[in-house]
Amino acid sequence: MGVGEIVLEAVIIVLCAGAGAMTLLKPDWIWRLGVRLSLCKGEQPDRTYKSVIWIVGVVLVAIAAVHLVTTVMRLVM
Repeated sequence: MGVGEIVLEAVIIVLCAGAGAMTLLKPDWIWRLGVRLSLCKGEQPDRTYKSVIWIVGVVLVAIAAVHLVTTVMRLVM
């Protein structure tokens, strides 16, 4: 595993973990950003949005965890 691969994996892990954490910890901030970008309408998010945003956050954190585990396994072997 070369240095470029390690850097790429680190970037993927940091981006996925950071995006997942922001999604889980600040769902209202994500909603306001969506309203500013004209992706969402309305003042307050509904229950569907909260369910979907929670799933998206968990999936992003899971992707980061899988990348971390597989990178560590490749480095050890």
